[in-house]
Amino acid sequence: ISLVDYLLAVRAQIEKPARTVPAENAFWQEKFPSHAACEVGPSADGASWLRVGHPVPPRPVKVPREIAPFLAEDLSHSIEPRLVGEDDELEEIRWRFERWRDDEWRPWADEAARTEAVRALHRRLFDLRHQLDMNAATDELVWGHGVLHMEIAGHRIQYPLVTTPVAIEYDADRSVVLVSPQGPARLQTDPLAGLDQRYLGQLLALAAFA
Repeated sequence: ISLVDYLLAVRAQIEKPARTVPAENAFWQEKFPSHAACEVGPSADGASWLRVGHPVPPRPVKVPREIAPFLAEDLSHSIEPRLVGEDDELEEIRWRFERWRDDEWRPWADEAARTEAVRALHRRLFDLRHQLDMNAATDELVWGHGVLHMEIAGHRIQYPLVTTPVAIEYDADRSVVLVSPQGPARLQTDPLAGLDQRYLGQLLALAAFA
């Protein structure tokens, strides 16, 4: 009996259940960019749950000639522009600079940042598609539903209660990456290892009824 207990303990150390969502290749819906080219939710035909295009970046914002010589660095949507120079020179154009910054640069920077976020998501999904193709025998992509945040037997749980297998597809005609369901949803019980068996049994019974 002692030997069996020992072997079970060794197995438990080797086969530790995943209790938190892995950071690598994890996508959180609330972090998807707010952009027309990033659509989350079932499509009209129900075939896909996520559609990510590859939008063209907006044209660079125009800089007034009287301001351009005094900008601190090259114009970027990620760094707010600022003036450099002698105080007396800057005082003459400061009001013009602030109006341009608020009315033109900031709206442009917001659009450029959201567009770049969509393009980055598109690239990441496209690369992940090839990675999954090469590791199809060992890796699976799933869509998580109902992420649990709790603690069981001293272990922090941050894991979806239900997952649906999904696949990444690419529409070359529209340059759109699509994430589509590939099978029925599954209840995830491994992260709940250590939960009182009564409660786990009730959960399994509820899943069977559903």
